[in-house]
Amino acid sequence: MEKYILSIKSYILVSSIVFLAGIILGYLLSYFFPNDVQVVVDHLKKAFEPLAQWHPIHKFIFVFLNNVSTCFLVILLGIVFGIVPIFSCLLNGEILGVLAYLYPQNFLIKVLPHGIIEIPAFILAVACGIKIGKLALVKILKRKKSINFRLEFTLTIRVLMKIIVPALIIAAAIEIFITPYLVDIISL
Repeated sequence: MEKYILSIKSYILVSSIVFLAGIILGYLLSYFFPNDVQVVVDHLKKAFEPLAQWHPIHKFIFVFLNNVSTCFLVILLGIVFGIVPIFSCLLNGEILGVLAYLYPQNFLIKVLPHGIIEIPAFILAVACGIKIGKLALVKILKRKKSINFRLEFTLTIRVLMKIIVPALIIAAAIEIFITPYLVDIISL
């Protein structure tokens, strides 16, 4: 496992840079087009409003499954030359940038406790997806038959199951069960 993680460190770096670029882009979009961004955020808030009424266990399951399915799809759809993982990474970073701009007073307390675990797990999934995309591109352009996608997917699924999923369980638990109390304490 450690050997595989070391073998994808350049993909992790690329994923981190794309994520950071997304944060900057989201922040700048919010700065230059605050009204347009606020309209989109208001629509999203309204769409997720019913979630606020759910029991915390149900929220936990929803958040966890959403994050795991996102990471799984980012890995799986990496086969399309890494386009989906890169786009997803940029978009998720952009969302964080928008939130950082619109809600600077609450941003760190609402994102940092679980984000410190969730974001690296997501970036790891993106890195795996980008590597799969690169292998697909090399296989097509150079017509290499020696590329073993089965082995690559097996290694990636191990990373998903042994590192990403446990991290996302912890992150979802923090987000749903701890962060609301931290926000209440800070609000006093």
